[in-house]
Amino acid sequence: MNKPAAKKDVSRKPKQQQRPPVTWAQAARDVLVTAMAKGQIIPLTISAVLGISVYRMPEDKLYIFAEDLLHTLERGSLWGYVLSVVVMVSWHSHVKSLRKKASEEFARIGKEKSSLQNMMSPVRLETSDN
Repeated sequence: MNKPAAKKDVSRKPKQQQRPPVTWAQAARDVLVTAMAKGQIIPLTISAVLGISVYRMPEDKLYIFAEDLLHTLERGSLWGYVLSVVVMVSWHSHVKSLRKKASEEFARIGKEKSSLQNMMSPVRLETSDN
């Protein structure tokens, strides 16, 4: 006697792997490692210190601090600092564009070198690109 084959339930979706929840320590580690890799650890640290300082400041002193900051900006005392931030942001964007142009040029030179080597060599050369 042959038993009938069991029918598969095709209406079910395949189970997806459940990722374990990310803890605050893992998230902080990932942010710090990424900031270190991209060279952004100093701005991140300064922002964190300023943010914590403002958060821990009492409300009445926070209002006085903001008011004093605006008055010093009106007097022109802090324009040098504002200008330095603008210069740093401009420098950063300029360096980023230079890196992009250099990377494109290196890739172009590499392709040109490879094509010239393949033209000159009787044997097909393997590429070193990853």
